[in-house]
Amino acid sequence: MVPFGYTSTLHNKKGFGGSSIFVEGRMWTDKHQTMQCIDLYEGTYHFSNEAQSLEVTKMSVYGETAKNYWIPIASDSGTYLINYGFFTWGSNPSLYKLYLTHQMRYYGTSMIRLGLSATETANIVPYEMATILHDNLVTMDFGLVHEYVTCPLGESGEVPTLWQHVTMTADTSSTIYSSHVVCRYGENAAVSPQCPWSACLDSECTECHNRWWVSN
Repeated sequence: MVPFGYTSTLHNKKGFGGSSIFVEGRMWTDKHQTMQCIDLYEGTYHFSNEAQSLEVTKMSVYGETAKNYWIPIASDSGTYLINYGFFTWGSNPSLYKLYLTHQMRYYGTSMIRLGLSATETANIVPYEMATILHDNLVTMDFGLVHEYVTCPLGESGEVPTLWQHVTMTADTSSTIYSSHVVCRYGENAAVSPQCPWSACLDSECTECHNRWWVSN
């Protein structure tokens, strides 16, 4: 068995020589992180009792942080259709929920800040991360649902941009669409909030408290 998050290269000669096969650890089979057995004798590999040496490598996405974003949602009228809840491309949602929780809890989480000309990343401090994680655990109990959200028009009648806070695994396989949204107007409309929802100090999230992040 190869643990999820690791890969193993098996060689049929000592010293990493000869022919080889590449085996990638598969997603856990249950919430207790039970590993999957991988049959090397039949199917894809056909590598029966041939291993003389092996290499084990940790996959980069396993040790990377979960990512937080604000995503923009446009509208012609000020009414926006948003996703809310948990979505995964994986075949077993409960395991991918565990995967995302594992990344946030043990590897931390970062904030991707989208600007007009550049994208920046900042690491979220543990206290702030714990607040986001608690909120995400509640949101995970929902399947993916769709909701309408309304923003007031601006003073000159302009339609604002709605920004929604999401958390995503490092490999982009799973996403939590949170209930935290902000309506942004004027120059702010094209730029994401520069902090997670938990650090916003005003309704447009134009101001943030400065204790939420640490430099990379």
